[in-house]
Amino acid sequence: MKLVHCFFLFLLFLWVLLAVLFLAPPPEHATGVPHPVVGSMLHSGESLAMRPLHRWLGWGFGMSIIGIFAFFLLLGARRRGGWGRLKGWLAAGFLLYGGVFSALVFAHWDYALYGRVGWFLGFPLPTAWMLFGMLFAPGFFVVLYVLGFRRWIYEEGKNGP
Repeated sequence: MKLVHCFFLFLLFLWVLLAVLFLAPPPEHATGVPHPVVGSMLHSGESLAMRPLHRWLGWGFGMSIIGIFAFFLLLGARRRGGWGRLKGWLAAGFLLYGGVFSALVFAHWDYALYGRVGWFLGFPLPTAWMLFGMLFAPGFFVVLYVLGFRRWIYEEGKNGP
């Protein structure tokens, strides 16, 4: 099967994920209520994080968005005649980004389901993962794109002057 066909199937899967998530009934108190211990923090009521099917569909959607980055880079590289070492770099980037995203989501689930609040540098753990992890993990793809642009994406004479 060609890579572009795999990408099309991947996008169909993403549409099914979105359809299931959009058809779900909205959770109660989605905007939050004051936390019983930490007054400056809102604690959500019932959320999608408390519904197992929707929780995993949401995580799958986030991982799928990360996968789109890898697919786009692979499609560009394939057009240029080969993947070479790109596959290994993309796998490493996907694992890094997906790992940080998963850590953020699992920290949120731990808080939403059990009320446990871990702290890192003065921030609740999910917020710390967002600030210190998700801020830098996509940078790997940016560096990969910038360094490999002429090899994998740009074609002299076809993409402009």
